[in-house]
Amino acid sequence: MQRSSSLNIGVLGNSGDTALASLLEQLMIATGAMGVMVARKLESKYMIERVRVVPRILREGDIIEFENAVDLSGPVPADADGPGRIFSDYIGFSPLASLYLVPFEATRDGNLTTVIFSNRELRCPRTTLIALCRMIEITMSMGVDYERQVRSLADQLAILGEQASNDPLTQLLNRRGFLEVLQREASRLARNPAPMAILLFDLDGLKSVNDLYGHEAGDDYLIKFARTLRDNLRAMDVVGRLGGDEFALLAPQTDRANAEELARRLRRLFDARRLPVSIGVAASEGENMSLAALLSQADQAMYADKAQRKEATGTQERLTIDLTALENRLETRV
Repeated sequence: MQRSSSLNIGVLGNSGDTALASLLEQLMIATGAMGVMVARKLESKYMIERVRVVPRILREGDIIEFENAVDLSGPVPADADGPGRIFSDYIGFSPLASLYLVPFEATRDGNLTTVIFSNRELRCPRTTLIALCRMIEITMSMGVDYERQVRSLADQLAILGEQASNDPLTQLLNRRGFLEVLQREASRLARNPAPMAILLFDLDGLKSVNDLYGHEAGDDYLIKFARTLRDNLRAMDVVGRLGGDEFALLAPQTDRANAEELARRLRRLFDARRLPVSIGVAASEGENMSLAALLSQADQAMYADKAQRKEATGTQERLTIDLTALENRLETRV
């Protein structure tokens, strides 16, 4: 037995469900029927979407079958006066002096049908009965159309939200997205203190790549760095592009010693791939340190690292990049 309803006019709010219930009630009163329903055709059977019946034996979700039902949307056959029956999992209604179907228009939902049934003849002209059924159809169709529009809008908002938090070039979080994650992590740590580290990165060679080979090559350079960084971190680590040639890494459950070891490992990796970078490390050992203080500490450490590297290699930045990879667009373009 199946008990689920695929149609939801609740998107119109409580007033939508109330309006539909009121229309079904009015149809019962106007026709003198013992029950009315909206059912969805499932091959030779139907599933009840909405129902009003006295006594309440049939329920939403019941699977039912009809016998000797009259379809009022077409010519009424001459032998349409035979007793109708409704078979459900629980009970069979028989005999039914009136068992009429008014299918929804195909432009709305041709699988839905309004059903009116009674153990006596209905006291309602056929044209009036069809008009009342069309009102039910319109009410339900409005709900479905509105739900479709709401889902479409929600999808668009989700896409816009993702775009607002992501860097389109590197596919990493942008500054806004990274700071939002950082703020959530800080709030969590305020409740449950634990080590946390922040690493900042500044690409030493980007300006030279842009000047010598153009900004398209510079974009490839950024993509290669971002992918290398992302592919060599834990699943829990969060990485973002703060802007230009600056990147940031949030490493939860990482104390200073492990953060500095991580920085050394990443530097060896970047040097091996000819991606010179300055790195700054800051860590909170569970003490109450503000985000601003952590970021400032990491920023100062990054520029101290940059100055030390320049001093070690001379006053001129030494450009050690893979020209072949750049000329081939690095084969990692996103």
